[in-house]
Amino acid sequence: AAAKAQVAKEAERRAQAAAQREVAVGLKKAKEAEKQRANQFRRKSEQDRKLEEARGREVEAARAKLEEESQALRAKALAEASELKARAQAEAGQIRAKAVAEAQALAEDGARAARAEAQAFAAQIRAEAQAQARAL
Repeated sequence: AAAKAQVAKEAERRAQAAAQREVAVGLKKAKEAEKQRANQFRRKSEQDRKLEEARGREVEAARAKLEEESQALRAKALAEASELKARAQAEAGQIRAKAVAEAQALAEDGARAARAEAQAFAAQIRAEAQAQARAL
């Protein structure tokens, strides 16, 4: 009976040791799995952070490009406006010069006509005066 009790104790001790080993192995596996999950989460967080940084750089680059295009369009519009203003001023100068030339031509034509009219009137008065002088 004592031998049976001894064998039973030994079997019990071995069963407990095996159970403890299984628990230790299970805990070790659980710790390893938790460590892997933590590493995976850290890697994912790093990836997310890097993606966020990349997106931020892309957004900044797009904003800078839009600002550059906006500046270029603004400069182009200013150049076109300046060109149009210069063209309009040149056209206005030409119109003014043409108007002045036309006014001078009209004035000269008017002066010629007035001179011719005055000469004709003077000739008529002379003719009348000569006619009256003959009559006397």
